[in-house]
Amino acid sequence: MFCLSCIPNVIVAGYSVSLLFDLENLPENREEAIRKAGLLKRNCFASVFEKYFEFQQNEMEGEKRAVIHYRDDETL
Repeated sequence: MFCLSCIPNVIVAGYSVSLLFDLENLPENREEAIRKAGLLKRNCFASVFEKYFEFQQNEMEGEKRAVIHYRDDETL
């Protein structure tokens, strides 16, 4: 995970990951930082699915299912 101007030990209740940006000190490549921040959730989910796509591609069987506890009442 990347982080710009993170303040250590700042925890936001109810979240596993928090991105904190210093709006007074944005990087020169701020569009790239925005793009990366926007892809964080997608990339976290993709990492789990990638493993199972490789199993399927290599015709491997017998692997356990992945269960992602997305929200209190939802799983993937």
